[in-house]
Amino acid sequence: MRFRPAGLERRFRLHSERRFRGTRRLALGAGILLYVLFGALDRVLFPDDHVTLWATRYGFGLPPLLAAFVYLMRPGPRRNAEAVLAGAVLAAGLSIVAMIALVPAAREIYFAGLILVSMFGYTVFRLRFWPATAVSWLTVGCFEVVAALTDYALRSLVAANFFYLAGNVVGMMACYALDWDARRNFLLLRTLRRERARVARLARHDALTGLLGRRAFLEQLESEWARCARLGLPLGLLAVDVDHFKRLNDSLGHAAGDECLRRVARALEEATRRPGDAAGRLGGEEFALLLPGAAHADARAIAESLRARIEAECIPHPDSPVGPCITVSVGVATAEPAGAAGPGCEALLRQADRALYAAKRGGRNRVVALPPPGLARDRSA
Repeated sequence: MRFRPAGLERRFRLHSERRFRGTRRLALGAGILLYVLFGALDRVLFPDDHVTLWATRYGFGLPPLLAAFVYLMRPGPRRNAEAVLAGAVLAAGLSIVAMIALVPAAREIYFAGLILVSMFGYTVFRLRFWPATAVSWLTVGCFEVVAALTDYALRSLVAANFFYLAGNVVGMMACYALDWDARRNFLLLRTLRRERARVARLARHDALTGLLGRRAFLEQLESEWARCARLGLPLGLLAVDVDHFKRLNDSLGHAAGDECLRRVARALEEATRRPGDAAGRLGGEEFALLLPGAAHADARAIAESLRARIEAECIPHPDSPVGPCITVSVGVATAEPAGAAGPGCEALLRQADRALYAAKRGGRNRVVALPPPGLARDRSA
């Protein structure tokens, strides 16, 4: 009943502490209340020995229970909650064993309290299987030692052992089932979280290239616009289009077209070198590269490096009028963000598109960088 590797077991214990925190507090509070109220039975059933019983109950058994309760109620993480609870169960069990040893008349009745304490350890406190089993059977061993050292009637000892040992076996079975279910649920929850993360990533990323999808890229653009406006940084945007991509699909097939898009996307992704840089596929053969902190000259240099790199990869394109290999046209727009993100982002996108179309009209396989008039002041001007 342990996960391998050890790191997974640690995460499970932390998960259990968080999940059962409220349950354990409530259970321990109820257990303390019952333990204290049973002191009334000491006075009613054993009036001649109740002082000895109370001294054992309230002087030996109660303080560890109260200390455990205080520990569970304190703010902050409680990584040792399970060990503290196990110690509380052991203290309660040993206090009852001590009562049985000190007051022979209590033997016939109080051994049942040991079963109750074991059930709290096995089930109510939601201890893991091995700690609960170790604590309970250690208490059993102490009980057997006390029974052997005192004049315990054989008939009573056999009956007590039958019920006590049977109760522990049943408790072990219940605890094993609870621990098993907790571990299975933990693994299912981890799988569910990973699946949700995967679905969320697929929703944000293009399935073919792995780059940000159009919607996610535009959200990133708005976020970086606001950040650059706050920090007083420039913002660069590259609009990238694969030249004559339809002809590639028509001549070599869609499989070759998909491979071409993946290789272009890989080149864009490797161009994202700084925090905040982001590459996205806006649709079809259209891509974009976001460059926070890049002034006009920097964005143009990155665009030219990207264009040259894709051309140098020499992805075959036998039907391209530009050349035998895949090429791209790149439009560059830069701004110094200020004001609302929405209008500014839209204007920056339009300016990048105009620069891209200028690159296409100019013969493709080239970079065109247009300053954004009316949008923002370019640092390189």
